[in-house]
Amino acid sequence: MAVSEGLGYRCEVIDSVPENSLCHHCNLLAKKLTFTSCCGESYCHGYIAQTQEEGKPCPACGIESFTTVVLLKHQKQIESLQVYCSKKLKGCEWRGSLGELDTHLDPDLDNCQYVDTNCPLHCLQAIPKNKVDQHVAQECSKRPYFCQHCGFKATYGEVVNVHLPECKYVPLQCPNFCGVSCEREDMEDHIRMCRLEELDCTFCGVGCQERFVREQEDRHLLEHSQRHLSMTAVKVVGMSEQFESKVLQLEGKIRDQEQTIGNLEHVLSEKQLEIQKLEEKLEEVQKSQENNVVEDKEMENKFQTFSEEMEKKCNAAREEMELKYNSLVTKMQQDHELEVKQLWLIWKGISTGTDKRFEIEQYSEEKKKESQHDKKSGGMHTHINGYKFCIGVSLSGTGREENLVSFNVYAIKGWGDDTLRWPAWIKLTIEILNHRNGENARTTLLFSKWERPAAGRMVLREPDDLSGSASTVKLGHVEEYLLNDTMFFHVSDIIVI
Repeated sequence: MAVSEGLGYRCEVIDSVPENSLCHHCNLLAKKLTFTSCCGESYCHGYIAQTQEEGKPCPACGIESFTTVVLLKHQKQIESLQVYCSKKLKGCEWRGSLGELDTHLDPDLDNCQYVDTNCPLHCLQAIPKNKVDQHVAQECSKRPYFCQHCGFKATYGEVVNVHLPECKYVPLQCPNFCGVSCEREDMEDHIRMCRLEELDCTFCGVGCQERFVREQEDRHLLEHSQRHLSMTAVKVVGMSEQFESKVLQLEGKIRDQEQTIGNLEHVLSEKQLEIQKLEEKLEEVQKSQENNVVEDKEMENKFQTFSEEMEKKCNAAREEMELKYNSLVTKMQQDHELEVKQLWLIWKGISTGTDKRFEIEQYSEEKKKESQHDKKSGGMHTHINGYKFCIGVSLSGTGREENLVSFNVYAIKGWGDDTLRWPAWIKLTIEILNHRNGENARTTLLFSKWERPAAGRMVLREPDDLSGSASTVKLGHVEEYLLNDTMFFHVSDIIVI
């Protein structure tokens, strides 16, 4: 076939080829045959002209400077040669002169049906003219197409590559290889009931870490019932010890409160005696007033005023003491009921979010960011059904000093807040685990007024000054605290009063 300028004719010649008609460079019939003046070699005109423009020597003999000659008569002999179409191997039966080959192969003239042309649907694929209809009907990615599952209409490429991976009506095989096939929108419901879905043991909350498929769950529970019972017993014993410890604390508090009530009752008794003495004095004054005839009206008015004031003061003192006494008794009853409810929840409930360990992955990347927002751990509880909080960690410290780690503690709304005592006194210790020598970096924080957070909010709590401890820790060699570029933290020694 005829190709771009500088290359010869690539076709099968029927006649014999004249001597010196082949290009010395591409070894094809030369296109616009040109000879060099230095060695007389023949070339395609386009190739040898480009060689001269670039200042290169003759490709055959290496002479630096040379001229060229175009023999038009010889070129006409070449163009009159009888040749087959270059698409002969694909089925084209055309034959004619070499000079007519370019016209035959021109895609705009609709002569050769085997020459490549552009797809009419603009899919950017070159195809033979005689296969355009087949391409448009069966192969083109731009042809009209529709989803066989829901009827969505678009191009073939959009339906197959974009729509089908998201179509909710496409049938899918269960990823657990259970043999069930269902539509994509029903797959989630199937997986929740699939017999081969991998599950955690029901007793994972008491320490069983085994996993199994759903159809093996009954057998696992039956075979390991004794072990599950032992784990549950250990858990209950631990909770019982905690319950007993809490009971002892409550008994101490109750004794202190009973002593306080006794003191208040003693004070109230003393006040009542004072009131009684005042009433007796008032009665004596009134009797004295009755026994003595007072002629002076002014003295009578003064006495009456004095009597009314004394009576008001006595009544006010009596009401104040009764209010204080009733308020104290009510508060102590409420506190006692709240403590009993809390102990009951501790005994009966198993809460989530009690993990006291967390980590920061990709420490190097997080350190480079120097974000103004700290990295927050998951939710934790001071104890089972206790005060909920999370730890915020800033890897740049408070002053952007190297190897500083600072902590913030946030109070979080918890489901058991209604049974807790507010405000609370909380003390906790945060450790950064050392993986080389076991000497962990730590800081202890004290919160003497832990207030209840509002619903749906995360509230920063400011710690008290606890014997020089601070919420910032300086690490000597930070690599000692990293494992696989991850820093691990542990919250311990939590005390709640």
